[in-house]
Amino acid sequence: MKTTLKKKLTAAILAGCSTFILSGVALANPPQPPPPPPTELAQRPTPPPPPPRPFVHNEEVQNYCTQFESDYSWMYLSTRKDAAKDFVSVDKALERNTISTNQATKLKKEIISFYKDRQKYEDKARKLDRRDAREYRQENREHFSLRANIADISESTTIPVDTLKRILFKPNPKAPKDRDDLSERLAKFTNQLVVEGKITQQEVDILDEYMQSGRDKLANMTKEERHEYLDDYRQLTDEQRLAKISEGTGISTERLQEIFSTFKDAVKNKLQHKIQD
Repeated sequence: MKTTLKKKLTAAILAGCSTFILSGVALANPPQPPPPPPTELAQRPTPPPPPPRPFVHNEEVQNYCTQFESDYSWMYLSTRKDAAKDFVSVDKALERNTISTNQATKLKKEIISFYKDRQKYEDKARKLDRRDAREYRQENREHFSLRANIADISESTTIPVDTLKRILFKPNPKAPKDRDDLSERLAKFTNQLVVEGKITQQEVDILDEYMQSGRDKLANMTKEERHEYLDDYRQLTDEQRLAKISEGTGISTERLQEIFSTFKDAVKNKLQHKIQD
């Protein structure tokens, strides 16, 4: 009986001590009130969104884009931008007297015609999955690439292919740059020979037209056709090459031999002068 009472008293004392200790801890760390709502942040006005970035940064291009929006309602935004850039390039070529006003007008018509055709094929490509769309673009490259149509555009505008490339296509910045324009150097070279009476201007024009037609022919070939054509040409002898040029120009092989010998001597003299200088 005494043992049971003793156990009860001990348990009561321990329970009282525990309650006292826990009460002290609670008094030492009273619960903190919740923080007030961030009224200042809530009342701060939301900043306006940044203005949309213009898709073009050139004023001349922007003017053409605005014009195309009203003149050609079928044009997508990306099409307007591409065509506008080409139009600005044509205007600059006209200012430099690289092409005539009539040629510039024809070229702009060809540009619009190409982009209208390209947009139709782009619509078809968008309906395909990525792999089929890539194959579709490769099979119809002439409808997606302005460069692939350069020979036809040259024929309809009477602008040489090399001139069109300089107007419409920016040079690759990673490609090595020529010190000066090859066509200009050739023109100066042949003009000097004409002045000296070693070749006539008519012969220069005929040869220039023949070489230009050859360049246009190469530009219109596929990569495989071009390699095959050049391989066949390399296998020709000098006599066969002269005969081929004579057939295309109407200049006799004897006169062609004289002209090329004149070119060779003139180049040799020019190199000797450079070495001496």
